[in-house]
Amino acid sequence: MILYISATLVVLGALLAQLDDNGNEQAIYYLSQTLVGYELNYTTIERACLDVVFCMQKLHHYMLNHTTYLIAKIDPLKYFLPKDALTSRAEKWVLILSEFDIVYKDRKAIKGQVIVDQLAEAPL
Repeated sequence: MILYISATLVVLGALLAQLDDNGNEQAIYYLSQTLVGYELNYTTIERACLDVVFCMQKLHHYMLNHTTYLIAKIDPLKYFLPKDALTSRAEKWVLILSEFDIVYKDRKAIKGQVIVDQLAEAPL
């Protein structure tokens, strides 16, 4: 599974894709969510983390048995690693993400990222 994420100031967007037998990416699911209230005050890295958590909660049935390659501008998974004392929000996110096999990949190929950025910038 390949998960592209994009988090803007007010919207989260995501695209879940899978490689077919020929090695081409096939889109499986598109997600977008508008941030509300307190979420608008999150930092860039916190919005990216929220995007990953949102996707894992909505698409957990796709992700449980597969390695998920996370493709984004920044690595939201690093947000949790160096912290000695996490906030209660971050601890909750770590707990949610701990059951998934997520691997961050740098965004070199931008096939699906264009669609995710469009979803994030122009939500329905």
